[in-house]
Amino acid sequence: YDYAALGCTHHCPGDVSILQYIPGMEVYTPGTSEEFDSLFKASYNNGRPSYFRLSERENSVSYATEPGKASVLKSGKHVTVIAFGPVIDKIMTAVEDLDVTVLYYTTVKPFDQETLRNNLVGSGKILMVEPFYSGTMAREVLSALSGKAVSVESIGVPSKFLRKYGKAEEHDKAIGFTQENLYKTLRRLIDA
Repeated sequence: YDYAALGCTHHCPGDVSILQYIPGMEVYTPGTSEEFDSLFKASYNNGRPSYFRLSERENSVSYATEPGKASVLKSGKHVTVIAFGPVIDKIMTAVEDLDVTVLYYTTVKPFDQETLRNNLVGSGKILMVEPFYSGTMAREVLSALSGKAVSVESIGVPSKFLRKYGKAEEHDKAIGFTQENLYKTLRRLIDA
């Protein structure tokens, strides 16, 4: 999807949703080339099939990564934001003045349930920001929080065939995957 200029034949927003169901498969969504390098070296030759979802876009900052482990980038009390891969710049700008928790996942599978459980805000409100089909990670999130009262929303690529050509930023704007929409959604969740 973010390899946008060549059109929908070069999009693959369903890759994570398909691959996460293959038994034993590891799925990574690094946000920078440095994060990819770290994850690749740590998982190389581990005997398991591994998929690295690479993007033409990168976050401006690389974070310490470890296979199967999420990072807590911000702690707050109103909403838990779960982000995957190269969307952090957009998110961190959108949440700058908001009292929210931001969890950054560079590994989709195995999913780090413990970090989510330990950092879930008291309201149980969750916003997933997925640079693939919206709702792809809902099953994993709900499984991690089994028995807890939570409300989960997702901003991501809609589950439809995107037929238009253009830059990734133009696709983002067309589907509402923007910093402004993230902010509006978070404000709504906080005020609800």
